[in-house]
Amino acid sequence: MKITPLGKGILVSAIKEAQKQNGLFIVSREKQKVGTVMSVGAQSSGMVKRGDKVLLPMFDGPKVVVGKKVYHIVSEDEILAVIL
Repeated sequence: MKITPLGKGILVSAIKEAQKQNGLFIVSREKQKVGTVMSVGAQSSGMVKRGDKVLLPMFDGPKVVVGKKVYHIVSEDEILAVIL
């Protein structure tokens, strides 16, 4: 099954709480989450692409379950940063 988000939607998998990335701790009042971009909507600006690791706020969008894998659909505007 292939899932393609509509508009500026971004399909993200394996969202985990971010604590340490590339040797740096991310400090915030609320915990953020990290995920991998699996698919981007047709109206996306191109700032993120498939395979990018992204930093998201605590809210992680609607959950989609396919088999045993869990995905979330978020708006491109909700992505805080791309992790290099």
